[in-house]
Amino acid sequence: MKPTTHALRPKEWIPFVSFAMVDAIPGSVDVKEHLFPFEGAVVDPKYLWGLYGTTSINHGLFLADAYASRNKKQMLTVQLWYRVDNFERVRAQISEDIAEESGFLHLDRLKTDYREQIRQFVLSQLRKDVSHAQWLTYESKSLDEIVVRHPKYVRAFLEANKKINVVVHPVRQLYDEADAKPVYIATVRAIKARIMAAEVRYLEHIKVIT
Repeated sequence: MKPTTHALRPKEWIPFVSFAMVDAIPGSVDVKEHLFPFEGAVVDPKYLWGLYGTTSINHGLFLADAYASRNKKQMLTVQLWYRVDNFERVRAQISEDIAEESGFLHLDRLKTDYREQIRQFVLSQLRKDVSHAQWLTYESKSLDEIVVRHPKYVRAFLEANKKINVVVHPVRQLYDEADAKPVYIATVRAIKARIMAAEVRYLEHIKVIT
């Protein structure tokens, strides 16, 4: 099933997008070889990621298309759908209970107390990696500001919270480093049973390997 249209997509399936830069149209595309490039990205077979949300996807499309043109590549838009349990509950502000029930976390939709709880976790991880003087420069920063600079702590949070399968968070893309505006990606656990569908937009004959 390849539910490109909204009407065909079950509500609990969330889409995220990456781009494959190719010299010629291939017969297949391996998602793990074409994950969205961002500052601090580290490939790990336990995780997949891609642009999430209409605004970030559209901005990413613009940047990726310009990158492909500059580098004389063909750009393929690869879209995956990932199943989130009880997704209707995450449309409101997300508490710890809702996050654990759904397995879904969006850093821009957190209840205030839960946001601060996660910020303190991230700060505790950061403290292990930087000097005290450096850590003090982050102590008053927002969760988003810290995570944009240090996206590895999203993985650290996932490792420490096994009930969470998806974290939507801001990153700095690498298609155009002059564009400093963060975009949102979904980092997800690479659980085969939750990857419900995948396609290359407008080129359905291309097999997508997940």
